Formats: sequence, structure tokens, C-alpha cells
Amino acid sequence: MFQTIIRVGLTFALVSACGGESHTHTAKSATSERAIAPDKRYRVDLFPDDPALGGESPLVTVVLYGDYACPPCARTWTVLDNLVEDYGEDIRVVPRSMTAPGFSAGEEAAEAVLAAGAQGAFWPLHRRFFAAPPTDRRAIEAAVKELGLDLTRLTDELDTGAFTGPRLRHRRQGIELGVAFGPVAFVNGRPVVGYHDEASWHALIDAEIEAAKAKIAAGTPRAGVYEALVADGPIEPIALGGEAAAARDALIAKLPPPAQDVFGPEPDEGTRYQVPLGGAVYAGPEDAPVVLVAYMDAACPYCRRSLATSFAEVLQRYSDDLRLEIRHLPLPIHPTAEGAARASMAAGRQGKFAEFYRELVTGEERKLSRDRFLAIAAELGLERERFLADLGDPEVIKAVAEERSQALRAGIQATPSFFVNGRFFSGHRSTDALAALVGEELALAEAKLAQGLPRAEVAGALIGEGVALPEHSVGAAKAPDENTPGSPEAPEGAPSAAAPAD
Repeated sequence: MFQTIIRVGLTFALVSACGGESHTHTAKSATSERAIAPDKRYRVDLFPDDPALGGESPLVTVVLYGDYACPPCARTWTVLDNLVEDYGEDIRVVPRSMTAPGFSAGEEAAEAVLAAGAQGAFWPLHRRFFAAPPTDRRAIEAAVKELGLDLTRLTDELDTGAFTGPRLRHRRQGIELGVAFGPVAFVNGRPVVGYHDEASWHALIDAEIEAAKAKIAAGTPRAGVYEALVADGPIEPIALGGEAAAARDALIAKLPPPAQDVFGPEPDEGTRYQVPLGGAVYAGPEDAPVVLVAYMDAACPYCRRSLATSFAEVLQRYSDDLRLEIRHLPLPIHPTAEGAARASMAAGRQGKFAEFYRELVTGEERKLSRDRFLAIAAELGLERERFLADLGDPEVIKAVAEERSQALRAGIQATPSFFVNGRFFSGHRSTDALAALVGEELALAEAKLAQGLPRAEVAGALIGEGVALPEHSVGAAKAPDENTPGSPEAPEGAPSAAAPAD
């Protein structure tokens, strides 16, 4: 897919992107004043954690979308590095990753650069990857070692998905602006598609400096110039014509929908819903007449408490009649939870989901990290290379994301949340309280059995009598309560709350 997307992108709109001409640093010049950007400005919001080259309060802000395996993107970055040298404090360049979805090396490279940024080395690894684009995880790790970075920390952050959110945020913003390939830049909101020579860029930057100075003369503070210029711009696909527009639209059609959280209204406590079965089985027989479907975050302290106490004890008490299925709902407040969910799925591919998840969540070692995943895998006798391959498999990553999205669409925004034969409850419950719920459902199940319903169909029949899960709607989740579990003020049984993912 990666090669196809890049090839199509290069075919139509990258001007002289693939040309063989050599490039050298040129001084400011008006020898090539052809317009490389339309006058229309688009609103391209900046993020608080954006790395940037250039001035802190510039007259011109360039937001550039690109991919480390895209040669025209590399050439454009060479031009922009030169422009920063020429214009100094008057220009700022902000990078955005626009990788081909499913191309794991590209996605990992983008996240690795963000992780390097947390160690103060965003730009060295950024430039290293444009000079020699990595094709796999081994190449990424080799580059990290060359730069003398903490490889253990960085690989932990890759495997736990610590920077997946920012990467997806870049892609979401890009798709909203109609960007499906690189290089595409926005210069004070004006789109520049493809590679252009340095002289053309100088002409554009000079014009934008004059526009910014006009804003300042009219009373806009220098620090507010960018916001003033783009404030009224639309957030919509950039205008392209002819084959360029058709190719862009075809590319975007192949991408997943823009990554955004879709939240449904929270289910009513105690109400029976038609929750689907078939999740990862933690314990219990296949034909159990009572099924507990639990939405869990491996880093959530109340999930740990439930799995170690009430869930375990009730499963033992009703060992012949109760099945526990786990669904993953990694929360943004727990950066390592997504990686833990992936690792659990990877272990499940070797038939050890329950054993892995139990040790991961309830074991003495509470730190969630790549080393921890590998240690548990070794204890369970899993094949190391296969486990690592599955840990980074795009299908595993996609499966975790889908479970999370399904939970949020159903209105489940906190962990632990669970359904007992479809009846919804949120937060930790004591063993006695949970056992009482299971007992109630078992009594209903026995009535179904007495009517001749096969045991394996009882739970599904009871769930089918419930109401449909809430319709989803796009919007923000309720903010996490300040009394998040783990703080002294957390009320008994309070679940960890979800927040909108970046």
C-alpha cells in the first residue's frame, strides 16, 4: 500500500518533485516569482507539544506534512532548513507526519521521532530518517543507537503506543484539510503542494512577511500574527483541480475514517443491553449460562483490583456457570495501556491470553513496558520472535483501536465497566455485590434451561431480551473526574474515566 500511495501522489501534483535536478542553497531571490500557493488561507491549528524550527513569535509559520520515505518531502525539508537559516526569527517550521496507513515502518518511524523528541533529539532523528529512511524496526533501533539515545526507553514507548495519539492527531488534521500525501505545506494557512525550488519559496515567504507586518501595523501583537491570519480560514479539503483532485480523493477514500472519538450516551446502570459476545475469554466454560463482559484498562488500578479480587473470587465460586470475556478500553490518561492491550492480544495468538493478562494486570510488577511484556512471554514459554512480530502487527493495533472505538460508541467511557448477561455496571464491585448479580442472572438462566433452551444459548437469549446499546454521537466525552482512582480522594469503586484522545 505504501508504495502505491507514494507513486500515485508523485504522479499528479508534486510539480518537479521527482526531477533529477541538483539542489543547492540559494540566497533570497526574485528570479522565480511564480505563485506556488493560492491566496486562500486555511485554518491549520497548532498543538501545544509541537516541535518547531525557527522563531517563537514568527511572522511566517509553515506547517509541513510529509513522510520519511518520500524523497520530495526530504528535498522540501532541505529547502526549509535553508529558509530558517535565512529568515531566522521571522519564520517557524512545524512538522506533521502523514504516513501511509498500515505501513508499519513509516508509522513506527514517525512515532520514534516523537519519542526521540522526549529525549531532546527530535531534529537529529528527523534528519537521520530523511537521509536514510528506515524500512523496519531494526533500522529504527540502529538509528536510535547511532544518536546515543536511550533505546530501552524509546522501544518501550513504541511498544506501549505512547506517541500513537500524536501521530494519529496529525493524520486526522491532515485528512480534514484534504492532505493524503506529502509534501504539502501550509504557509500562514496558504497551501503549497509538492516540491518547489528555493527561489519560489523565498518569493512566497517575502510576501507573507509583508502581510504579517501589515497585521502588526494594524495593532496585532507579533505573537498573535499567525492566529490572526488563519482565524477566519476554513477547515476543509484544500482546493485541487483535475487529476490532482481525483487522485487525492482516491487516496483519502483508501484511508480509514478520520481518527476521532465517537461517544454515545452512557448506558443506564442495571439496564440489560444487547452487548455482543465473542471477546477474548479470560476464564469459564464456553457454554456458561452467565457471561460477564468486562471493559478493562491494564493500567487502571481499579481494573487490577477487580481482576485480582471480586472477578477472581466470583469466577471460582461459579466456576461451572460463569465466563469472563475481556474487552480492551485503553484510556488516554494511561499511555502504556494500549501497548499492554496489544501485548495481550499477541499472547492470545499463541493461546496464552488469560495467563498473560492475569500476570500483566495482577502480578507483583506493576510497570507496563516492553521488557515486562517480554518477561511474561518468556515465563509462559511463548515464541519470542513471533510475539514481537505480533506485538507490532498492524492487525493487532487495529483490533485494539476497534475495541476501544466500539466501547466509546456504546457510551462506555470508564474502566472497569462490565455487563452481566447484558446488564450494565460501572466501577469496582465487592465480591458479595458481584456474586449477587451473578446469582440473579443464574436464576433467570435456570428458568430458560427448564424451558428446554440449550445451555450454550442461554446467555445469548437473555442478552437478546435487552435493549440496543445507545446510539453513538460525535462529541467530547465528559472530562475525567479529578478524583481519579489512585488519588487519596477517589471514592470507593470509582472507575477511571476516559478523555478525548488526541
